[in-house]
Amino acid sequence: MNIQKLTEALGAYIRANNKEIRAMIYNVDSPLLSRARTITKVKGEFPAINSITTDVIQGFVAEWNAMGNTRITPNILKAYHQKVNFEFVPATIEASWLGDMNEEDLDLPEKSISKYIMEKELKPRAQDNVRHLIINGVYNGSALGVFGNSMNGVIKMLADGVASADNPMYRIPIAVLTDSNAVDEVTKFERAIPSKFRRYIKEIFISTSDFGKYKLDYINQYGGVSWANESSTMKTAIYNIPLTPVDEMPEGAPLWCTIQDNLLRLVDKFNAPTVTDIQKLDYKVKIFMEFHLGVGFWTNQFVFVSVPTGSGSGLVSGENTLFYR
Repeated sequence: MNIQKLTEALGAYIRANNKEIRAMIYNVDSPLLSRARTITKVKGEFPAINSITTDVIQGFVAEWNAMGNTRITPNILKAYHQKVNFEFVPATIEASWLGDMNEEDLDLPEKSISKYIMEKELKPRAQDNVRHLIINGVYNGSALGVFGNSMNGVIKMLADGVASADNPMYRIPIAVLTDSNAVDEVTKFERAIPSKFRRYIKEIFISTSDFGKYKLDYINQYGGVSWANESSTMKTAIYNIPLTPVDEMPEGAPLWCTIQDNLLRLVDKFNAPTVTDIQKLDYKVKIFMEFHLGVGFWTNQFVFVSVPTGSGSGLVSGENTLFYR
């Protein structure tokens, strides 16, 4: 295989399909990203400005009596600069490419090797990585060459949020879920969501493993429930809030939920995922790609997170009345 010609063909394919390159990173099939509100033009830090005003209405007396204070607090979110350095040896790809065309009964002109490399080799792995990172990523500036360290994901943000003094998340203590207590503990979680905000909660996120425990415990407790239709939505026992299992969340991960549009996806619209270079070196072809991506919450105080029993409850910082009266 002529490596120089392949390199040129890859460049031509990428230039003609730049929208597909952006979609490789920004249009990932994920239950979280599909619910997230997109904030564009973020290249670095983004200050989500939160304000809360105390009560302002009082009885009438013909004299001035000031009432009400407004507090403004920034919640600094980040779109992380990340990259793909993907290299391959064309000779090792050729057999897979020909086999793929065989399976799809295509002729050589109908499916270029450039398309195969981008769609069947690079894209699936990149999208799988994004799904993992938005949940489990932990940023580590000293180990950026190791997968998993390029951004903070939701699990890290939940941990930071419940520990924060300035922008705390709402803690709900429950026991570790098991096959025999999952329904009781999830019920405890849903009932602890402040009633003022419960109506705005559209779903509770749960790991797939813990969702299985809930489902089994629900059947054992209530019986007579048909699960023939696997597409049906599993809901909580009291307030009928849908449970959304997330494959990438590990077993034992916190239950969490938030109000609509509070979960954010931060991208850089003007510096979208771009293949910046394609190089050949000896027997290898190298693809260089860059993008900005981050996830976060506009207002931490409207995120409700399960914590171990004994870890405190509510906002902990004494602001429960201010936000949830």
